[in-house]
Amino acid sequence: MRYVAQRTRIVQDDNTGGIEPASTAVDNRSSLLPRIVYGIASIIGFFLVFRFILALLGANQSNTFVSFVYSVSHPLVAPFFGMFNYRVVYGVSRFEFETLIALAVYSFIAYIIVLISGKTYSSRT
Repeated sequence: MRYVAQRTRIVQDDNTGGIEPASTAVDNRSSLLPRIVYGIASIIGFFLVFRFILALLGANQSNTFVSFVYSVSHPLVAPFFGMFNYRVVYGVSRFEFETLIALAVYSFIAYIIVLISGKTYSSRT
């Protein structure tokens, strides 16, 4: 089953002087998945960017907001900790390469999912 939304706009025809509707069809199914994927990727990116900035500035983890950001983003960055001899040191300014790599990897994964899903939907129609 295919759901199609119709958008209609009014176009004036200069030759006849009349007004006629011009419509375009939009497949809602193919635009929903990219919005969901990019929405989730944006939330992940938000926490990773905040983690990177807080670590770079040496934020104190005893602060509630800083602790929350670190606890939410830790599982996202944990797979990349072994790349650069990560040591857990909070309150000291540190350039976290792991966080930047995690941000790049998750963004790339979101892009690939949207790219694959777009090709899947276009081949069905």
